[in-house]
Amino acid sequence: MKNKKKTENAGSMGRARVKKRLRAWVLCAALLPVAALFAACASETPPETPPEETAAETEAAVSAYGYDDADLDAAWDEKTADARIALNGAGAAVSGSGAAFADGVVTIDAAGTYVFAGVLDDGQIRIDAGKDAVVRLVLNGVDLHSASGCVIYAKQAAKTVLVLADGTENAIADAAVYADAEEEDAPDAAVFAQDSLTINGSGALSVTGNCGNAVEAKDMLVVTGGRISVTAKADGLRGRDGVAIRDGSFAIQAENDG
Repeated sequence: MKNKKKTENAGSMGRARVKKRLRAWVLCAALLPVAALFAACASETPPETPPEETAAETEAAVSAYGYDDADLDAAWDEKTADARIALNGAGAAVSGSGAAFADGVVTIDAAGTYVFAGVLDDGQIRIDAGKDAVVRLVLNGVDLHSASGCVIYAKQAAKTVLVLADGTENAIADAAVYADAEEEDAPDAAVFAQDSLTINGSGALSVTGNCGNAVEAKDMLVVTGGRISVTAKADGLRGRDGVAIRDGSFAIQAENDG
């Protein structure tokens, strides 16, 4: 009888492990709609099975996500933008309100639309606009680099939106080692948002995560348009509360998850 009990218990445990693995794969499939098919992904090993409670919460968040006007609106007008930032290698010329440049950093401290164009050899765009602010960064042909950390850092804003201007090519690449890596809540992605992050528009965006993740949001990461190419040492596109994709094309090479 003891041997029979052991056999039955072993069989039950085996079936439970199989069911758990199946649930993980079903969840992964549910989180990626047809519009979010990735053209390439360098990860060759399947992701670890997430804890059941965390996986269920993530699936529910993505399924229930409702795209709002900020997610879908890719229209902009340079004449009515709050500020225009012309990047010129080592510096930037700012015209308008809500943005300032100093010591290699463009700081945005108010809600609004900010149009960027040009090259930043070594610097950062930092958003610290308040917990209710919606900040739109129009990438109108930019090449952004940092030799010491994150390139676009949304420290505080209800939502940060990257608008990829029609017909433009935009590139972002971070440092291989972050100077502030030991600080609490330090960013760990080339494009990093402490809150929600949206990418929309019809232009192209190439992001290289030389240190870790390429694009990360601590809340929802939303993509409603654009041609997006990502290379990352860790994850390509990451949202703690989920990744919601409505439209866009993708080419992702990531050493961890796409």
